[in-house]
Amino acid sequence: MFASGQYLALTVEGPACEHLVAFARLPDMAPVQNVSGVSGDEAVLVVVPRLTASLGSAPATAPLGDAVWADTSIVLPEQLRDRDWRCELTREPVAVGPDGSLAAAQVLRSLPVALLVGRK
Repeated sequence: MFASGQYLALTVEGPACEHLVAFARLPDMAPVQNVSGVSGDEAVLVVVPRLTASLGSAPATAPLGDAVWADTSIVLPEQLRDRDWRCELTREPVAVGPDGSLAAAQVLRSLPVALLVGRK
């Protein structure tokens, strides 16, 4: 998926949008299973914070949850909204909101980075 899949930069909205980078990788050919083990009906989403020192959280604290990411969201394009998302690092599900976005506070509630897999 990462070697040959389609790259899709995602829009982040909200008060901490300048501090979050998000992108998706989509397989080139569906539903063929590629060498990474991700099938054609799956997508991968990466979420990483940036410039965290200016977020206002305590210096030795990871940027997690509502205290840091309240009202900040990752906008999903139409083709990614109908998937069941789960963080591969924590095994926690992440729900798509009614507006078709993922709440950053939910995505980053346990770890300061996320690797989500969305399955149809």
